Amino acid sequence: MRPFRFEYTPQVRPLIIRAGLFSLSDSRFETEYLLEEFHALHLYSYSATIRTADGDTVIAPGDVTITPAGEWTRYALPEPGTHLCVHFELPQGSGAWELPFHCPASRLSRSLTEAFAELVELWKGADIPENRTAAEEMLFLLLFRLYRSLERRVEPTPRSLQLAHYLDTHFERKCDVAALAERFRVSQTHLTRNFKRDFGRTIGGYIMQKRIEKARYLLAVSRMSIKEIGMIVGYSSAQEFNKRFHQIAGMSPSACRARHRPHG
Repeated sequence: MRPFRFEYTPQVRPLIIRAGLFSLSDSRFETEYLLEEFHALHLYSYSATIRTADGDTVIAPGDVTITPAGEWTRYALPEPGTHLCVHFELPQGSGAWELPFHCPASRLSRSLTEAFAELVELWKGADIPENRTAAEEMLFLLLFRLYRSLERRVEPTPRSLQLAHYLDTHFERKCDVAALAERFRVSQTHLTRNFKRDFGRTIGGYIMQKRIEKARYLLAVSRMSIKEIGMIVGYSSAQEFNKRFHQIAGMSPSACRARHRPHG
């Protein structure tokens, strides 16, 4: 998916085509969405996998995507959900600002997502010219705030990078923050605060993400039982494994396996 590039002048502001709250229930990438002339901005309230020409992207509640005109998408949801959506026109070219297709919630502020909802609410009165103009001005501001949120990327400290590398290869072990702090010779407060700042999630959340990523891979390619896979990635309790898997993947381990093997 190519990045969305944009810029703005008083003479050329975004032109909203439609905006609202929409539902989606596609569970197997059955429907292709392609807007030849309009860009699409989405804010999700569900977990899903989005398929594009470049492959699959896993999204979570609070994530935002922006699809440039002429790019197709397909969705797979574990269960029906809703998202806020704005279809709009805005000339593209060698714009000064660039947005990636996927903007994770961890990089976005709550006020930004609230502004998205305000825009959609304002658009309900778009038959009044003042409301339409205000909504389109707000859309540009929203795009620019997205850009600024992603632009403020903090390069991880060497210690955080070392810790992340260690967790990438030892994620199945029990998380002991005190032992990790001792191993990397820093205080627990320093270790946890800097890691969350650098990676946008807690140490425990990072470990859980890695565990579920490995579990999804094993469910797709191996014949091991779900219980065995849970134990391999660090969960001694099948109940805990199911709970954490659903929390990250938006579906149960058995549903994930069935999706990869629909014919048994």
